[in-house]
Amino acid sequence: MVAADGAIWFTDPRYGIDRPEEGYGGEVEIPGCRIYRIAPDGDVAAVSAPMPAPNGLAFSGDQQVLYVADSEQGLILAFPVIGDRLGEPAEIVAPDEVGIPDGLRLDTDGRIWTSWGPQVRVYVPDGYDKAQFLGAIELPQTVSNLAFGGPDKGTLAITATSGLHRVQTTVVGGGY
Repeated sequence: MVAADGAIWFTDPRYGIDRPEEGYGGEVEIPGCRIYRIAPDGDVAAVSAPMPAPNGLAFSGDQQVLYVADSEQGLILAFPVIGDRLGEPAEIVAPDEVGIPDGLRLDTDGRIWTSWGPQVRVYVPDGYDKAQFLGAIELPQTVSNLAFGGPDKGTLAITATSGLHRVQTTVVGGGY
């Protein structure tokens, strides 16, 4: 994810390393999974404490909050962004029996769109400490990722177990 200042933010879940069915397998080289930031000058820094499996991430429109899906714990966290670092996270969406969050994007109204088992779920964040469930799009397979695109940024592209789906929405995808 590229921030407005040109920094690149990313996560490093171990998929493909400790789950050979999702990659090639291998040995873990860096202890703990974290959120990282590459500054515009190329400096790389871990900006979070170790987490079980940080995965999808997206900034709020004002870039004051970084939302992160932790796919191992099955929850969504909100981190306050403090310059080039992150503050303490708050759990804003709790785990449930339907699935786990994976990919994550925001629309221009600040709603969180996340892949979650066989659904794309939509949440409305309320500050740093909670989010309200708004609704879901049901799909026939487990959803892995999603992104807004198209000329109007209103088309939601969704990757699933063995398919690619496209849904025209009435919202506009966010920029970060």
